[in-house]
Amino acid sequence: MTDKTNGEDAPNPPSSEEKAFLEDVRQYYDNPQVFENPNLPQYYTFRIFAPLLPGAPTIIDVGLNGVDLPDVLREAMLAALRLSPEIEQVIIESFNSSNWEEARAALVVDKDFLDIEQDMRRFFIRHFPKLMLKLYETAIAMCVITPIGQALSSDPKGRDVRERIFRRVLKDALGNLEKEIKTILETRTKGRPKKLEPKEGLPEIVHNVLNIAEEMMGEARGKEAVPGLKEIANKLGLTENALGKQLGRAGYSWTALRTYLENRT
Repeated sequence: MTDKTNGEDAPNPPSSEEKAFLEDVRQYYDNPQVFENPNLPQYYTFRIFAPLLPGAPTIIDVGLNGVDLPDVLREAMLAALRLSPEIEQVIIESFNSSNWEEARAALVVDKDFLDIEQDMRRFFIRHFPKLMLKLYETAIAMCVITPIGQALSSDPKGRDVRERIFRRVLKDALGNLEKEIKTILETRTKGRPKKLEPKEGLPEIVHNVLNIAEEMMGEARGKEAVPGLKEIANKLGLTENALGKQLGRAGYSWTALRTYLENRT
């Protein structure tokens, strides 16, 4: 859509939904420019880092096929609709069709359905990296506790210790995954910066950013006192872009952290 300005077509400014989507993909993906230019190859890449190692090297590279993703989501949606014979019949009747195939052909070109497809695509792209990170952390936890459990399993007392360790580690790992899923499902399409939790339990990179920012602020308070992300990145030996992505992959945007720092008392 365009606006008429001095007799010429000018693009409409991005909506709040579009801004929220672009903010998220800039945090997580290595090539966010592809989301603003459909003429570029629609292949989206992001990485998972190993923050416990010096330099936080990349441990996983992920590539997402953006060309076929909409078709995958469409087929999943249509299959879900047909799980209920009642819903399937309502769709057939709403398009004055005689069977599902006719209704499907009409549905997939319907404007409202196309809008839903766009929302599904954006939802998947925005949240898939967050889920991948939690799954990676869960897999690491499982790998760590497996040899410990094997070493303890031969002794009766050791088996009790093994069970306590397993329960604790798995509870934490699966609890973090469950929390992420619940957070995602409760996030509205427009998107909102994640509310900053108390400093206990924050990811290491978030701790580091807050500590550096608070040190640079000293006794000063308010919006003007908060240092820029680039200044903090320099302190950590990172580029601004790399730090922004690490924060995003940890589940916290710089926008949320900056708001927290601006409101410090």
